[in-house]
Amino acid sequence: EGFVLPAAIDRHVGVALRLRRDARIALRSDRYQASVEFDALPTRRQGNWADYVIGVTREIDQRYDPGPGFDAFVASDIPVGSGLSSSGALDVANAVAMLAARGIEMPAVETARLCQAAENGFVGAHTGIMDPFTALTARGGNAILLDCRSMRDEHVPLPDGRFAWLLADSRVRHELALTAYNERRRECEAAATVLGLPSLRDAREADLPRI
Repeated sequence: EGFVLPAAIDRHVGVALRLRRDARIALRSDRYQASVEFDALPTRRQGNWADYVIGVTREIDQRYDPGPGFDAFVASDIPVGSGLSSSGALDVANAVAMLAARGIEMPAVETARLCQAAENGFVGAHTGIMDPFTALTARGGNAILLDCRSMRDEHVPLPDGRFAWLLADSRVRHELALTAYNERRRECEAAATVLGLPSLRDAREADLPRI
């Protein structure tokens, strides 16, 4: 529920999607040779990249009537596991493609919440709203000052010409659902509970000795 200041970079995920007349699902990616296919929308995690597509689709089905099967192809130039939110971008790309295919209009904030729910629920990563919201609303040359409690946002121009932004791929794999991220999240929630606060956002420096 705190404040964040994210910005987008010049990397993308695209999803080409078409609905089927049956319940079958066929997924392909330019990252992997083998396709992933199901007779119907799975109810359990598969342990691979398809979980992000499945999770978002399940969230849409829960909010509306269950949809038909579909074919989807994913193309991406975002390094996987590098901390650049490739999973969040995939969530958003699939959500936008699926909503458009089914003729559903959804505000950006609600789409971001849907993607967050897919990560928190089906995928099992207790992520926040920042990544999907940024993927949906970012503008070139700007960062986004986002209040994750009220969801008020403001585009903040980045310095132009005076600074160069450098992202280095350390090759250390990063996957929130399989790391200590969820544990850190639980520890922060427990600390807020000890302090009697809804969020650590509300804590003051004087509260630190009580944790």
